[in-house]
Amino acid sequence: MGNTKPLRAALYLRRSVASTDESVSLNFQEEEARAYAERRGWTVVEVFTDDGVSASEKKPEDRKGWRALMASDGWDVVVAWKLDRVLRSMHDLWLVHGWLKEHGKSIATVEGDIDMTTSDGQVMATIWAAQAQREAEKISERVSAARRKLMAERRQPGGAVAYGWRNVDNPDGPGKVLRQDPNRIEWVKGMVERCQRGDTLYSIKRWLDEAGAPLPTSGQRNRTGTGWRYITVESLLRNPILAGAVVYNPGNKTKERGKALLLGENGLPYINEAAAIMPLSEWRAMVEKLDSRDSPQSRPRSAKTRTSGLLSGFMFCREHDELVKMTRGTSQGRPSYQCRQCFQTISNFEAELVEHFLEMKGDWPRWSKVEERQENGAAALADIEHRLGELDELIREASDRHERQRLRDEQDNLFDLRDEKRQEPGRMVEVWNPSDHYFSELWAMAGDDVVEQRAILKDALQHVLVSRPASRGRRRPGDALKRLECVWLRPDEVGPRPL
Repeated sequence: MGNTKPLRAALYLRRSVASTDESVSLNFQEEEARAYAERRGWTVVEVFTDDGVSASEKKPEDRKGWRALMASDGWDVVVAWKLDRVLRSMHDLWLVHGWLKEHGKSIATVEGDIDMTTSDGQVMATIWAAQAQREAEKISERVSAARRKLMAERRQPGGAVAYGWRNVDNPDGPGKVLRQDPNRIEWVKGMVERCQRGDTLYSIKRWLDEAGAPLPTSGQRNRTGTGWRYITVESLLRNPILAGAVVYNPGNKTKERGKALLLGENGLPYINEAAAIMPLSEWRAMVEKLDSRDSPQSRPRSAKTRTSGLLSGFMFCREHDELVKMTRGTSQGRPSYQCRQCFQTISNFEAELVEHFLEMKGDWPRWSKVEERQENGAAALADIEHRLGELDELIREASDRHERQRLRDEQDNLFDLRDEKRQEPGRMVEVWNPSDHYFSELWAMAGDDVVEQRAILKDALQHVLVSRPASRGRRRPGDALKRLECVWLRPDEVGPRPL
């Protein structure tokens, strides 16, 4: 920065979503910042504003006003009323300072008289940011403790209630408790049963519509249709309340539900037995099954992307040391699959492959894996190992010595509990259920519904290996099939079924 002319100041104003205090209004902030710049002999050239934006939920670079400030080059120093108008953590402080320094700019505040154009100002900013970060952590700890206390008393900590549950008066004291809604919980159990046996989310949605299941009273108010929404079904099946658990993500800055669960003093998830309809281990296995599905398989045709197809995710090139997944595209206007490494391509073969599938699997019943369940002491071991893994990461990231010791104490207690649970008998159980229908019947019932067809194929076919053609030239019927090798699930059940 030059010293021969006044610095050009850009004012940054921010008001939080819930703030109604006139002492932090945008007009007040601008007046204070302008007066400060005038006292310093700086010329105000631009004003940037973020109204109704939380600094705890959005980093500076994620805010529209701050991004506009970063894109402008007509200023030398940014002036804010207080440093908390810009950031809330040490991490953000040094990211902002680094960007400003790299671009030959700096920051100053009215309150606290922090001027990071000087070394003393940088020290003051560091102290302030450390205090603000610690205060945010204390707030998080108080909220966590309050929620844990309510859960320990089997009381509802607040928030929206999922479909199938309701808040009722606590029979043992003040407040509310969460209980199953007898008018709707059976519909939720029906969704779980169908998901566990392998039904697609779209088929579950269709079942709810056809059976006349009552719609949620919230979450679908803005829908344009009159039926269930695909995303509502998926969100409900992924909700840990099915197992009586509660999501707890302090500091979560997205609108998506997090994965961390509210824990008790023993480091394991709190479970509301009166609300649960399934064990936590079964719920986690069901969510893993949902995660493992190709997203196009679970969506209606109107929701699929243009690159989805009947065999997307099944096709692999075998011309390499390891299998390489082939990507879907078009070749001369026809759907095709191509290897991105050796560029071999195959097209116009789906009808032949479907015919081969029906020939090899049509006479056999469809099997679907229902669950992977841990029984007895092993059920708790999954939760213990899950938490131990989280603690390893938290200990590495902890910047405070006392916090690291607290986490290690929790870890030691869990190690003791793990040793105890390992003494209890337990085993992994895979449950596969046969369908009452054969693959050929199910394929006929699916009609032209690609979503259902993909679901059927996933219970019969692991993947398809593609080789290069043996010779070039005009392709004859059956040539495409010669390039393919199907790797079947349950390979002992292929071909004509013995009478």
